[in-house]
Amino acid sequence: MEILVAADADGRILHVAQAPDPTELKQQHEAQGHQTVTIGWDSRAYYVADGRLQQRPDSPVTVSAAKITPGGDITLSNVAEGAAVSITGPVTVSLEGDGNPIRLGFPLPGLYSIAVTNWPDRDAFFQLEVAE
Repeated sequence: MEILVAADADGRILHVAQAPDPTELKQQHEAQGHQTVTIGWDSRAYYVADGRLQQRPDSPVTVSAAKITPGGDITLSNVAEGAAVSITGPVTVSLEGDGNPIRLGFPLPGLYSIAVTNWPDRDAFFQLEVAE
């Protein structure tokens, strides 16, 4: 999604619009002699707190390894209480953080995706390879 800002010759903002492709609107404003600026926008990167737009903080979650052997385990650290943890792969598991590190065992080989969601932190994504 992009935001188009149109302003007069003195820089006064006349119009702000959000559109997947603001090309036509940009051309209309420029035909009227307006300055235009297109801003990339990712609504997933921001939230509103106390009436102000805030950037979502990076997730503090870390994983102890990206590759282990079958029967091995990993630890997810800095998982907040209430955070949703989702593991998909040869085995699929969903659980909720309790504020303590989470130790996970992986008996089956394969590629696993791990996602940790805890608003307003940005989601954390990890890939884990379990192989000999």
